[in-house]
Amino acid sequence: MAQSYGPVYLHIIFSTKHRENLLTKELHAEFARYITPILHECKARLIAEGGMSDHVHLLIDLGRESSVATVLRQIKSKSSAWLRKKTGKQFGW
Repeated sequence: MAQSYGPVYLHIIFSTKHRENLLTKELHAEFARYITPILHECKARLIAEGGMSDHVHLLIDLGRESSVATVLRQIKSKSSAWLRKKTGKQFGW
């Protein structure tokens, strides 16, 4: 029996812990470049990234082989560690 698949798009919003204003425009651009390979590993793809200094918006094409929980866990854990190094502060989502 043939199967049909349709795209699954996720609009994800992460805010910084305590809504701290830590994310500059430059950091948003670097963040998008940083998470692209993470998503690729999860068989997902970044369509758009944006946000303000206290939050980030991601539009992701989930792909057929990924789960929402796995993708979110990978993005949050790896990006938190990366942003701690970039900002020099105790960063958290």
